[in-house]
Amino acid sequence: MKQLLLLLALAGILSLGSAIATFISPQPFALQYLLQKGECLGCELEGASIQGLNFHFSQLKGANLKNIHGKGTSFEGANCSQTQWQKSKLQYADFRVANLTDASLQNADLMLANLQGANLTRANLKHANLQGAKFQAAQMVNGNFQGANLAYANLEGANLANAELTNSRLTGAILRGANLQGAILEKADFEKANLAGANLQGANLTLTNFKKANLSDTYLGGAILEQTNLENAFLERACLASQKCTLKTPAASSYSKGATLRGVNLKGAHLEGANFQGMEGEYISWETIQLCNTILPNGSISDRDCTNR
Repeated sequence: MKQLLLLLALAGILSLGSAIATFISPQPFALQYLLQKGECLGCELEGASIQGLNFHFSQLKGANLKNIHGKGTSFEGANCSQTQWQKSKLQYADFRVANLTDASLQNADLMLANLQGANLTRANLKHANLQGAKFQAAQMVNGNFQGANLAYANLEGANLANAELTNSRLTGAILRGANLQGAILEKADFEKANLAGANLQGANLTLTNFKKANLSDTYLGGAILEQTNLENAFLERACLASQKCTLKTPAASSYSKGATLRGVNLKGAHLEGANFQGMEGEYISWETIQLCNTILPNGSISDRDCTNR
C-alpha cells in the first residue's frame, strides 16, 4: 500500500512539474522543455547559453531571456511577444518573420542579426547594437530605437511610422522606400545613408545629420527641419510642399502643409527638381538657410553664403 501511494505521489509531482514548466520552471528544465515541446510561455531562461540552437516557430510569449548568450540562434517565425531580452548577446541571430511585439531588447547586441519581415511593433530597442542588422519589410511602428546603433543596417521597405529614433546612429544605413512618417529623428545621424523614396512626412528632423545622404524622391511634407544638416545631401525630386506631389511610395499621401525649414544647412546640396511649391512663409525662412554651391530646384547654383568668394 505504501509503495502504491509513493508511486501515485511521484506521478503527481511529475505531472505538476510538466504543467508548470511553461511558467516558472528552473532554467535547465525550462530549456529542455522548450527544446522538446517548442513552447515555454513566460518561462525563466535568464542568463542561459543557447548559442546556435534552433527555436524556429516556438512559443515564447512573455519569457524572460535577459542576458542570454544566443549568438547564431534561430527564432525564425517564433512568437516572442512581450519577451525580455535586456543585455542579451544575439549576434547573427535569426528572427525572420518572428513576432517581437512589445518585446524589450534594451542594450541587447543584435549585430548582423536577421529580422527581415519581423513584427517589432512597440518593441523597445533603446541603446541596442543593431549594426549591420537586416530589417527589410519589418514592422517597427511605434518602436523605441533611441540611442540605438543602426549603422549600415538594411531597413529597406521597413515600417517605422511614429518610431522613436532620437540620438540613434544610422550612418550608411539603407532605408529605401521606408516609412518614417511621424517618426522622431531628432539628433539622429544619417550620414551617407540611403533614404531614396522614403516617406518622412510629419517627421521631426530637428538637428538631424543627413550629410552626404541620399534623400532623392523622398516625401517631407509637414516634416520639421530645424537646423538640420543637409550638407552635400541629394534631394532631387524631393517633395517638401503642401500640395500633392507625384507619389510613388504607397505609404505616402498628400500632406496638409509643407515642411518647416529654418536654419538648415544646404551647402553643396542637390535640389534639382525638388518641389517647394505652395509652401507658405511661416514654414520656410530662406534667410536662415545656408546656401553655398547649392544646386537649386531650377538647376541654378547659389553661392550666397560661401565665406570665400
